[in-house]
Amino acid sequence: MASPKPTSRQDIPLFTLRPARVADAPAMAEIHISARDSAPGMPPSIHSPADIHAWMARALASGDAALVAERNGTVVGYAHYPGSNELADLYVLPSNQGRGVGAALLEAVKEARPGGFELWVFEANVEARRFYEKRGLVEVERTDGRGNEEGVPDVKMRWEGEKWL
Repeated sequence: MASPKPTSRQDIPLFTLRPARVADAPAMAEIHISARDSAPGMPPSIHSPADIHAWMARALASGDAALVAERNGTVVGYAHYPGSNELADLYVLPSNQGRGVGAALLEAVKEARPGGFELWVFEANVEARRFYEKRGLVEVERTDGRGNEEGVPDVKMRWEGEKWL
C-alpha cells in the first residue's frame, strides 16, 4: 500500500489508513470485541477477551496483512487479510460506524488484493451482509454453521477482483 490516505467527509474529522503495527494489537482486539458485542445478528464470542488479545498480537507478530484507520491518533477500525484471497476481519468501533471508515478499509483491501478475495459473515448479521453487497461482494455459499467455531449459519461472500470488472 502507498502512503497513508487521509479520508474525510465534511461532517466528521479526517481518518487515516495505514498498515497495522504490532503495537496496534491491543486497540484492534478491543475494536474486535466491542464491534462484535454491539452487532445485531452476531453470535456471542466463544473466546475470552484475553484470548482475542493474544490472537491479535500473534497475528500481527507473524506478519499478517492488516490495516488500521486512525482518527485523531486513535485506532477506530481495522481490516485483517492474512491470506492471498481472504478478508478475515473488518471491524469498526461502534461509535465510528456509518462514517465511511469500513468502506475505506474495504476499498484499501480491494487495492491490496486486486485478484479478489473471500470472507465469511454470519447469516443473521444482515447489516454486514448488506454492507458488503452494496460494495460489490456477492454471496457464493451458505452453510449451516457446522464449519465455524460458533456453530451458527454463515455466508461466504466474494469480491471477484479487477479481472471481472
